[in-house]
Amino acid sequence: MEKIAGQKKVVLDLIRNLCPVRTEILKIEAMKRGVSCPDRYARWLAEDGLVCSHKEEGDRTKTWTIVVKLPVYNKPVFKVDEKGQLAMGI
Repeated sequence: MEKIAGQKKVVLDLIRNLCPVRTEILKIEAMKRGVSCPDRYARWLAEDGLVCSHKEEGDRTKTWTIVVKLPVYNKPVFKVDEKGQLAMGI
């Protein structure tokens, strides 16, 4: 994964910590930390595949909920042993 720095990193950290977060809350929290256009950085993060956004059903405010979409590391692996039972592997 590429190294993310500056304002883009601030937005990614906020999304990661507040997940799921509505766009207007993300804007307020990011601007408190000096980010000029947090919605633009969130869109760039979505284009990079690091986050995804979706519209809430029945939402009339036209805001988006942003959810972190990062690869999962140290995911447990399930295997079937010789007796046909599930066994957890590393």
